[in-house]
Amino acid sequence: MVLDMESEFYKIAKTITGNPKNFHKLFAISPKGRIAMMGADGGVLVSNGMLGILLRSNPERAYRCGKRSARDSFGELVKEFDEEVENLPPQKKFELAIGMARATGWGEIEVVSFETKRMEATLKVARTIEGGFKEDSGYMLTAGYLAGLASICFSSDMDCSTEQDGSGMTVFRLHRGKG
Repeated sequence: MVLDMESEFYKIAKTITGNPKNFHKLFAISPKGRIAMMGADGGVLVSNGMLGILLRSNPERAYRCGKRSARDSFGELVKEFDEEVENLPPQKKFELAIGMARATGWGEIEVVSFETKRMEATLKVARTIEGGFKEDSGYMLTAGYLAGLASICFSSDMDCSTEQDGSGMTVFRLHRGKG
């Protein structure tokens, strides 16, 4: 018998809060440590209140949290598939990583450019996870998350900066970290 735990989490959330749409799924992980992209065995749910607190805190903390979350989730996924994914070139790994980010609700992500030799990428993102909050977090949670994904793809520490493009989208520029 297959049990859809994601639905079970939302049922529990609805019972507790009356509105499961006030929860955000950062990523899902099974009891055996396997990442589940579709239909989770387990999950990390963060309420609007908790996400708001994180976004109001020090932007560097939100950035580190996003980066760690990406490294944990995508890093474990890469390890799970061993050489099949680990030996892919950075651009192919990045395509997988961005697909995972889209599927888990990090936003509508468009890859504008990707430079393997320079270890740089530019993305445009609409509807980021921070988008529904009044706090101006500078999109640091998403920036950290994207930097964490890129760090796995390039096998090197990556950083991310943000800017608004005037059309309502946020531009994220990924580049090699300074440390």
